[in-house]
Amino acid sequence: MPETATAFEPFYHRHYITVDSRDRITAVWSNGPHPDRDTSGAVCINDRGGCQFRLFPDGEKKPPVGQVPAGALVAAGRLTEEEFREIVGENKA
Repeated sequence: MPETATAFEPFYHRHYITVDSRDRITAVWSNGPHPDRDTSGAVCINDRGGCQFRLFPDGEKKPPVGQVPAGALVAAGRLTEEEFREIVGENKA
């Protein structure tokens, strides 16, 4: 009887950010090391990431934040203009 190979779907982690009222990124995390962290008010910028958060695809792991404008993610193609406007709108309300 021939053996059949089992196909496994790749497992990805989600990468999240939160933004303050001045549109600066205030927190970043991956659900890999933080699976139970509350994501309300956060934006998922990557739903196919690795365990460690990276702000940009080839960027450093767990980068420092606080002075990084959310608009930088639009320029890098990590957020669409619509997603950015949604983040900014939520923080200005």
